[in-house]
Amino acid sequence: MREILLLTLLLSPLPAFADAPSTTTVKPDYSELEQHCEKAQSKSCCMASVNRMREGKYLLSTAPTLRKTICPEGYRADMLRCRDSFRWCAPKKGDKPQRVGRPTSE
Repeated sequence: MREILLLTLLLSPLPAFADAPSTTTVKPDYSELEQHCEKAQSKSCCMASVNRMREGKYLLSTAPTLRKTICPEGYRADMLRCRDSFRWCAPKKGDKPQRVGRPTSE
């Protein structure tokens, strides 16, 4: 009986989280992203983030938030600090992520 139970456990499907991707990034299709920006509330922010990704050849994050972005080894999550910015994974530069966005008024 123990052998059957052990065999059943070994052959059972793994939990859903075992199938989760190791990263939440994809190679972006910039024309699709630009089309998305046409419908965004802040088109200029959206387009600026697309241009930043294109210039750096960064990976687009598919995660719902920056905190949930899982980047490949050697990369960090980043985005512009404005409404409707896409999120991406950029190569790490130092220990602290460098956020880029609109200058703050002092």
